[in-house]
Amino acid sequence: MKVQVIYSSLTGSTKKLAEGIFEGLNCDNKSIHDLKEGEPILDGDIILLGYWVDKGTANRQMIDFMETIKGKVVGVFWFCICMCMCMCMHVYLWVYTNKDVHDFYERFM
Repeated sequence: MKVQVIYSSLTGSTKKLAEGIFEGLNCDNKSIHDLKEGEPILDGDIILLGYWVDKGTANRQMIDFMETIKGKVVGVFWFCICMCMCMCMHVYLWVYTNKDVHDFYERFM
């Protein structure tokens, strides 16, 4: 089984979270990819997506990438600093088999 960690980070916080998740994965076949380097080939059995929050939702680059994913098991995590300056981290896992990303927003955003 292959696990891919794919993230988008503005300040480096989501990158650190992605790297921590990647290091903690108990499998030999894994990869990590920053979307700033371009979109990776989705060849993993499990895709873990990390992003920074922009105006209450995933940043635009991650939204565009998420819309290309079909029929994969996807976990999502994000990092944000709220107006009250508290730091929030969220992790969800669900099977991403719908035709677009809108089901995700209805469930988790």
